[in-house]
Amino acid sequence: MFLIPAVLMVVGCAAQDVEPTPTTQATADAALNTAISTAVPTSTPVTPPTPADTPFPIPTPTEVYEAVFIVVPTRVPPGTPLYQSWRLETAVRPEGAGNITLSPRQENQMYDRGSTIIATANCDVDFLRWEGDIPDGSDKTANPMTIIMAGPRILYLICVDPLQTPTGIPTPTPDTKSTPTPMATPITGPTALPVPIPTLTLAPEPTLAVSPRPPSAVLTIGEQDQTAGLGTYCWSNDRGVGICADMYGLPTAQEPLIADSPFAAHFQFFLDRPAAQLELRVNPVTVNDQLDSEAGGLRWWQYNRELGAKFSLPLERETTVELSPEPGLYVFEVFADWTGLGEVTYGFLVEVR
Repeated sequence: MFLIPAVLMVVGCAAQDVEPTPTTQATADAALNTAISTAVPTSTPVTPPTPADTPFPIPTPTEVYEAVFIVVPTRVPPGTPLYQSWRLETAVRPEGAGNITLSPRQENQMYDRGSTIIATANCDVDFLRWEGDIPDGSDKTANPMTIIMAGPRILYLICVDPLQTPTGIPTPTPDTKSTPTPMATPITGPTALPVPIPTLTLAPEPTLAVSPRPPSAVLTIGEQDQTAGLGTYCWSNDRGVGICADMYGLPTAQEPLIADSPFAAHFQFFLDRPAAQLELRVNPVTVNDQLDSEAGGLRWWQYNRELGAKFSLPLERETTVELSPEPGLYVFEVFADWTGLGEVTYGFLVEVR
């Protein structure tokens, strides 16, 4: 073997303290390299020596290792419930006409599955309805609205456009020909109802502020209450913002109030001042007078107003009138005029037995 004598020669020279010459060192290096390149690999690696006195040390090879990490996902056991949350998107139409208050309100409006959120509409002029992912069977005109997060949801708030709202309403001129009296005077017609004898009931002073929406009205018969449907109206608030709506037909509640003739009809208007004019029309209707529409969850009527009886009501915020119409279905149409604010038409549905 050539490798062993070459190593021994280098070691022997170092042991005899013989100063190596460039020729002797070069010869040893060449012999060593030849031995390494021709040697048969064995299970024991041979480490080439590095002489301490050589000006040209033999470089030691360097191995570079690259670490590779493999991520193996852990399987979720069957039946394990998954955590889910969704975003509730909200928008106002027209843009900038109001805002929506959410309770509770989460960051980025992300809610857990099954969460219940109360959405409240805040319109600058007037609230119209909700659109979007509202629960089935919900009244689009309800405010606030309840949303249940069973998936991603989007909710639109529809408000009256302030840019298309008139700046004010001229003050109506009261009709001097019709002077209200405690006794209601019917207008004779083809099927005029018997003359009712109204009785006046005063109510406590309400403390309601003027809003940009016409005040609501309620009819009470016995222990039954019914909120009026809002028909054609023009209304302005104390800031000079006005709203006008021309309805095709008069809306009423879906279910009528049941009354046994004669009965007392109690009207209540939720405003902090009495009206300048109040008129009641008792109009007999049939199913043929009902329009094919249930907008807003209401029944809409178009009838011959000349077939009913017209009465002047006392100018009070609350009043009770005794009526005795014939059995049948009636739409009670109430026209109210508040000086400086506007005019409103209300609709009630009553079934007389």
